[in-house]
Amino acid sequence: MRLNSKQHTTSRCTSTALDVGRFALCILTGVLAVISLATASRVRRQDGILCSGNQFATNILRTIITANVEVIRRAEPIPLGDGDNLGVLKLKNGRAYNVHTVRPFGLVDSDCTSDDRWIRTVIPLAVDAPEFHFDWELPGRLAGGIFVLSFRKTRR
Repeated sequence: MRLNSKQHTTSRCTSTALDVGRFALCILTGVLAVISLATASRVRRQDGILCSGNQFATNILRTIITANVEVIRRAEPIPLGDGDNLGVLKLKNGRAYNVHTVRPFGLVDSDCTSDDRWIRTVIPLAVDAPEFHFDWELPGRLAGGIFVLSFRKTRR
């Protein structure tokens, strides 16, 4: 899967977004994500789980995640594709670890009324100690290795 990086701005997020077909994923802090879900036509409030109330959508999301924790754990590492270059470093073969620890981090917030073509949905997610691994190389393959980006909880 190829992820295309672009600048993404919403009322809650200004950062780099990853565009995957009809979905846009905006990484806020490494633990929160904003997803905008596009629909081809106006979805009536009673027709979808996203417009049935924030608590209902959050409970559905929690149920789906809980039912699939083992499936996600067995599928790790989750392939991310190639990343953007970091200066002269080329990032390739991205992989995500500890994705099975994902959980809702607040209520799902859906805006079903402001636009006829889009449902704006904020899905706050937390991931405990996520790790992102990329293979890196210099131009001309002069050198290479593994680039690891990780987030750890610190005790205060």
